Amino acid sequence: MNGKQRTALLAVLALAIIAVLGGMLYQKHAAIEQYQAQIQAAQSHALAELADNLDHIEIALQKWRYATSPPLITALGTELYARATAARMALGSLPYDFGGLDEVRAFLAQVGDYAHTRTRTAYEVDDLITEDHTRLTALADTAAALTREFKGLRTEAPAVPAMAGITSANGTDPEISRKEARGIAADFFDLKGELFSYTGVKETPIPAYIFVARVDGGDFKVAVSQAGGQVISASSGRAVRRAPLTGLEGKKVAMEFLTDNGFDTMEVSRWRILDNQITVTFIHVEDHILHYPDAIQVSVALDNGRITGFSALDYLQNHRTRDQMTSKINADQAREAVSDDLSVLAHSLALIQIGDAELLSYEFKCIAEDGQRVLVYVSAATGRQLELFLLIEDESGRYVR
Repeated sequence: MNGKQRTALLAVLALAIIAVLGGMLYQKHAAIEQYQAQIQAAQSHALAELADNLDHIEIALQKWRYATSPPLITALGTELYARATAARMALGSLPYDFGGLDEVRAFLAQVGDYAHTRTRTAYEVDDLITEDHTRLTALADTAAALTREFKGLRTEAPAVPAMAGITSANGTDPEISRKEARGIAADFFDLKGELFSYTGVKETPIPAYIFVARVDGGDFKVAVSQAGGQVISASSGRAVRRAPLTGLEGKKVAMEFLTDNGFDTMEVSRWRILDNQITVTFIHVEDHILHYPDAIQVSVALDNGRITGFSALDYLQNHRTRDQMTSKINADQAREAVSDDLSVLAHSLALIQIGDAELLSYEFKCIAEDGQRVLVYVSAATGRQLELFLLIEDESGRYVR
């Protein structure tokens, strides 16, 4: 090999080495970028988890201020302790000096300690002593401030009616054909039958036919039970980009839709506007008793007033002829279980569900000194608090937390 050949070979080898090194450096750089992206994604997820848990802690602390029965205090304490623990785990995924989170760490430790101590003594102390009440108020105020600080990190998706199955109320409904089910879906939503395409059977406790129609540029999915031909649920995949209709007009559309389909014992309970759609929750009312287990949700697009969502799962699972319900105590006796920090605005009898049990209760709509509205449910049999919710009433709706 002469000098020229040796020089050429060395040049080729040098280029090859440079190419290999370049490839290695590129792969290493890509791996570093991927690792950094994973770290950022993990931190973003941890921050979102932290914000979500802080939000739930704030709600639980506010509720606790008005809780009077040991079982409810215990349940709220257990929830608080679990949320504080989950929030601390989220903090553990962040750098220790990330954004000055020392205040959050200290707050979560206080919440965990308070929840643990107060839960253990729930059955020993009937009422909050002044010092305890002051501490609880301070924790609730701190939680509210932290929640506002982290609010932008928490995303809340709109509730979408589930496509789960139902258990027939009487178990003797005859099975219908696919053709009949398609006709039922079309009539129920006032659409042409030929728009619906059959996509299969959803295997649920009672199987349901699933149909999809193209409506307003989006897929509109409907589930109809094979037994009895009941419309279980529906959901639209289209985006509603404007809202010329008001919430009041949307509620009217939802109510007329239910009435036209034979649900004439329903009253509006809750409603919320999200993504230019209003979702209204209706409950069955019988003998002046609110039947919360018998609920139906209807969503209406505020651009054209079409139905974009429907869920009758709760209604179909729970609605039936019940034995006559009577209270063992009167409203004044039940009112004694309402916290002294609340003023009662109105009350009514209500059937609520806790676990698998349906319980007759008094529903007290109350207001606190700071303007917070609270729903308190007191057993119509024992006079003890069963449940309470914070009632939010603003331009976006009326809903509970």
